[in-house]
Amino acid sequence: MNIQIPIPIVQQSPDLWGPDAHQFNPKIFAYGILGSSTSPPDYMPFGMGARICACQHFAMAELKVIVSLILSKFSFSLSPAYQHPPRFGLATVLAFIVV
Repeated sequence: MNIQIPIPIVQQSPDLWGPDAHQFNPKIFAYGILGSSTSPPDYMPFGMGARICACQHFAMAELKVIVSLILSKFSFSLSPAYQHPPRFGLATVLAFIVV
């Protein structure tokens, strides 16, 4: 099943954004995204599909680099009291097949 949302139509709908939906009006966000329309989930700034923001993938890659740089400053180790539980499933099936 493929559900497509016509983003340009949703973003210019007078029913959602008011009578001046076809005009640039930054004051519509004076009370934040929740106060901007009758249905806040209709606000999709990056879009989807063929009209997706060109820099969205770059921004996500940049965010991953920043998070990895932050995490590289920490060290992680298992607790000495940690005991790994035995794993059932694949090993048991392979042992059964070999025998």
